[in-house]
Amino acid sequence: MASLPTIARRWRGVPAVLLALLVMLVIGDALFWGGERVLGAEGTDITMQFLPWYRFGFSELAKGNVALRNPYTYAGHPFFGGWQAGLLYPPNWIHLLLPVGIAINWSIALHLWLAGWFTSLWAAGRGTSRRGATLAGAVFILSGPVFLRIFPGHLPHLYVMAWTPLLLWALDRWIFRPRPWHPLLIGAGAVAMQCLAGHPQYVYFTAMAMGLYVMLHSIQRRSLRPLAAIGLMYVLGASIAAVQIGAGLSAAGEGWRHGGVPYDFSTAFSLPIENLITLVIPNVFGDITTLDYFGRSLPWEASAAMGAVVMLLAGAGALVRRNRIAVIVMLMMLVAAMGDATPVHRLLYDLLPGYNNFRAPGKFVYLAALFLAMLAGDGFDRLRAAAVRRAAWIALALAAALLIAGVLVRAFPDALPVTMARIAAAIQSMKLPAERLTPSLLDQRAAFTARQIAIAGGFLGAAGALLVVARRWPAALNGLLVLALIQSVWFARDDLRGHSERDEGSAGLPNKYTRISAPVEQAIPETWRDGIRSIADNQRVLPLIPMLGGALMCRDVQQIWGFDPAIPRRYLELIAAGQGIEPGAATQHMPFDRVSVGVLRMLRCAVVFPPDPRARFMRIDRPLGRAMLLPWRTIPDPAQRLAMLSSPGFDPAAEVLLDEEPVLAAASIARAGQSVALRDIDTDTMEIDAIVEKPSILLITDSYSPAWRAFDRMDSAIQHPVIPADHALIGIPLNAGHHRIRLEYSPTGYRVGMIVSGIGLLIWIGAWFTLSPRPGRRALRQSGDEATFIAPAKPGGI
Repeated sequence: MASLPTIARRWRGVPAVLLALLVMLVIGDALFWGGERVLGAEGTDITMQFLPWYRFGFSELAKGNVALRNPYTYAGHPFFGGWQAGLLYPPNWIHLLLPVGIAINWSIALHLWLAGWFTSLWAAGRGTSRRGATLAGAVFILSGPVFLRIFPGHLPHLYVMAWTPLLLWALDRWIFRPRPWHPLLIGAGAVAMQCLAGHPQYVYFTAMAMGLYVMLHSIQRRSLRPLAAIGLMYVLGASIAAVQIGAGLSAAGEGWRHGGVPYDFSTAFSLPIENLITLVIPNVFGDITTLDYFGRSLPWEASAAMGAVVMLLAGAGALVRRNRIAVIVMLMMLVAAMGDATPVHRLLYDLLPGYNNFRAPGKFVYLAALFLAMLAGDGFDRLRAAAVRRAAWIALALAAALLIAGVLVRAFPDALPVTMARIAAAIQSMKLPAERLTPSLLDQRAAFTARQIAIAGGFLGAAGALLVVARRWPAALNGLLVLALIQSVWFARDDLRGHSERDEGSAGLPNKYTRISAPVEQAIPETWRDGIRSIADNQRVLPLIPMLGGALMCRDVQQIWGFDPAIPRRYLELIAAGQGIEPGAATQHMPFDRVSVGVLRMLRCAVVFPPDPRARFMRIDRPLGRAMLLPWRTIPDPAQRLAMLSSPGFDPAAEVLLDEEPVLAAASIARAGQSVALRDIDTDTMEIDAIVEKPSILLITDSYSPAWRAFDRMDSAIQHPVIPADHALIGIPLNAGHHRIRLEYSPTGYRVGMIVSGIGLLIWIGAWFTLSPRPGRRALRQSGDEATFIAPAKPGGI
């Protein structure tokens, strides 16, 4: 009978099983909550955006309707084209079967496991042992750039990241064993999944990293094959996802970020230079829940957390000759993540097409974490082969330095201070400005920081001790793997503690482990309920507590604002004019310092909910209806038009302001009188019956988009122009007579993308079976120890 170690060596599924058990260890309890709570913190993206979005989008998809437009926020705006809904991302179809809370929790678990398993496949394909490959997968999914995304509920971020190591696996397999075609097809599939997953910025940043990785390999090998491979992967993958890409480009073309965001805005949420220390000491600036984060930026945007033992192993892996390109790419990703702290961001902003549409360059750090995870797995193998003595001395010296630093920080809390106070006062900081930092708070932060430094030093000291013992007993090196996993799990569980069990008498430390989670059903203030009951059908509200916007959407309440960067430019300019903000200075972060009654009336806003949930709501008199016939006036100058629309004397019920003189479509039947009736067919289609007495503009108080198309149902030869009215609303010029109009929201990119996606998918399926000498699923199985792409390094490889 085969021994257990022999079975483990033969069974290639060991890493997948171990990584599944690891995911269950860190978030397994969340999978059995029954759908009442969801992973993530209340008041973050999970409750403000993704819970209501997934509930809305997949309930529509279950009816057979791909919701291209969201009628609940921003007076109606692109939904499918905003990417993050992920309606056509196959793993998201779990929402068609399960309640939204259960579906999200299981989806998070699935993608953590996929990210870990694909990382282990990639590492194994490079020659790393199963133990080292499993370690690589584990430390990647528990690293700060990945695991901390659970706290704010950044679901599309996690989904895109999960497929990156599979793309690297495919690239390495083609670069080093270019015989079979399956790696290219698997890589194309990974690209398509990333495009459909819902976060274009991560797709863009990943493509940049893959391009750099392949370019360096092409230079090293003096061959264009790697470049041709990645080109084929991305072209085929993008063609499969063309329906999402086309709709996204159409939405981006009318969005406020089209043409680029201001440079200062693009640098927001960079990785602060001082946060590089989180590579070794993950929670040095607070751990979100035990002690509020007091560094710059946001913790999930500015953490590079890997852990001291992982970095020790990664350092050993970085010295292996075959990993030189991986080290270069990792370092370049860290530099890019720092934003305007280096000249690289300015060059990318000025020279790289499309790069200036994004902010938060700190997102690059997840790619550095992925390469560091692979290097750590490789380093574990290398330490088993050579350089144990040197590594032991390095570990012990670093441990001693960290322990001394921790003692000094605790002994002299006033020395931490000036730097920490300045960090806390920085513009992106979440917490107190410097003048409000009390001595007790500084002392608390110093104590916490000292403890984190000491913990990192303790882990390094234990690693050094294991390395010393390993000189006589090599099996002790397995303790390094266990030590790295313990530190990673420690970090992950610390950062998902809840506040509910906090003991105020112990410096804010939790006395019981609890899970960060949010209720699936969000409560709204009692004072708001009368306001909701008072609004008529199709009237909107403005909540000045943004975190409750999602709760209103779940109750089918339409709003004039929302929580999404995909805002049509014209609509943003109209809202900004009402707030006295210049159009060029407006962003998605609108202060709403004033109540512009005219603009609110124009947008059918009937109620304003104040920032204080205990205060009574404000009623807006005489909001416009859904559709009406009005005379027009042409104001070509946008600044003048916006000034008139936002002035107190403008009556939106008296006339419509247009950009230019309209072209009037003739009516098929002449009738006396004037009336308008509008009926919604679905989220993207409405029918209007209008009797027009004299030439008028049919004003529909929904957000304008060039994607709207109007067809006359009484005469198919007539197509009505759809134009912007009152700068940001829908206008249809009509001549006198009777009109029956079908108005459809149908972006050109979506229609063309459907055709391209169909062709691309047929090509992918045909290539998979045509070029396959054996069942395709075996391609993934070739990444075991005996089928590596790169020959394992010899003992002297460091």
